[in-house]
Amino acid sequence: VARAAALEAGGHMRARLGADVVTTKLDAADLVTAADSECQAIIESRIRAAYPSHALLGEESVSPGLAAAMGALAALQQTHEWIWIIDPIDGTTNFVSGLPLCAVSVGITRGGERVGAVVYDPFRDECFTAWRGE
Repeated sequence: VARAAALEAGGHMRARLGADVVTTKLDAADLVTAADSECQAIIESRIRAAYPSHALLGEESVSPGLAAAMGALAALQQTHEWIWIIDPIDGTTNFVSGLPLCAVSVGITRGGERVGAVVYDPFRDECFTAWRGE
């Protein structure tokens, strides 16, 4: 599911390379485009369809900054065993600049332990995966 979600979001990312900045988050260098939210929605839709009871923590759904992300993760860990962590466009500054140096990143934890991850570079069509125990 993680791989399929990353591949689908990556195809959308590839089609939207160079998208306009909609807003900024933490500072002027922390850019957000409509494509960020669109890619996150693609990933979340795939995961929810397969695992409706799992929690989702997407970059575009959390307030900016490390403290906010860690707080959101800690809150979810209180109520969910499985948590998917999503960065729909890892490298938004490059993406906005039209530089194909960005990726889709999806990770999953169980009981606070990292279980697996997928990183997909849609511009080189390279997909990297890692799963605990494999």
